[in-house]
Amino acid sequence: LSIFSLVLERNFKYPIEYANDTVVVNFLQFQSTLLYKDFDSKDFSVDRQFMSNADVPILATDGLVKDARNPFTGNELKKMSKKNAPLNLIFALNYNTETNNGYRFLPEHWFTVHDDIFDPDNWQYLCYY
Repeated sequence: LSIFSLVLERNFKYPIEYANDTVVVNFLQFQSTLLYKDFDSKDFSVDRQFMSNADVPILATDGLVKDARNPFTGNELKKMSKKNAPLNLIFALNYNTETNNGYRFLPEHWFTVHDDIFDPDNWQYLCYY
């Protein structure tokens, strides 16, 4: 298994026009990696299903805790289907948390991705908002 099979293609880029410049978005920067080991596993494997940090409680309690619940809300932990829910991503040049934080972001370029992030056809430019 090559490390290159775990990342998006190197030429998977999108140019964005700004008033005085063109910035090329490399979609590699949106890819995150989640590593975990099941107690009984012996081999390394790659699961390319669409996941997020919200999947960690399910992975951590699977097979260990029956009827696992969120300790803060008391709600049952459930694996949610992400098949019909695309992920919206912002490409921001200003990462200053004093001016671009919380629930309010400065206007920037937005993208959406669904299902397999490694398929360029699943990515779409949304707008500047």
